[in-house]
Amino acid sequence: MIRRERRLTLWMIAASCLVSLTLGQDASAQSKKVSVTGKMAGTQSQTTLFPGDSPAHQMIFVSRADVLSSADADWNNAQSKVSGFADVTAGTGPHSGYHAITHPGGDQTFTAYQGMGKRTTNADGSWVSNFDGKFRFVGGTGKFKGITGGGLYTGKGTPTSVEYEFTAEYTAAQ
Repeated sequence: MIRRERRLTLWMIAASCLVSLTLGQDASAQSKKVSVTGKMAGTQSQTTLFPGDSPAHQMIFVSRADVLSSADADWNNAQSKVSGFADVTAGTGPHSGYHAITHPGGDQTFTAYQGMGKRTTNADGSWVSNFDGKFRFVGGTGKFKGITGGGLYTGKGTPTSVEYEFTAEYTAAQ
């Protein structure tokens, strides 16, 4: 009987420790929702391939720098390096890529994104591409270590500019 009570007591202590550890991890995590605006600051490189199946079919690889703005100090004036790919016909089609974001304090977040773009060409030959999609966090450093979550984005691009907005919901270990 004593042996049985000891085992039960040990089991209860172990279960209590496990619950405490789990609650402790949740208590140290930071959940946040943030709205951010991004603007292209410059293109580092762009390569456009023409597969040949249609004159309007293009595969575009781009590396560019963006600047982010937000009411949240962790995201305001963040610098983003975008590495992206688009497979478009007449400017319309899917896109995907990665953002490496350096926040004002030097910590980083990394996202993977995918979406669709649709180009509208005006009578004068000018065009605008409206796009939207979703993204997810794939890593982070410092205060963003262990980040999970993601969000949705929407934006527009022209031959000389790219602007977008996104809302991110995330949890990061603190």
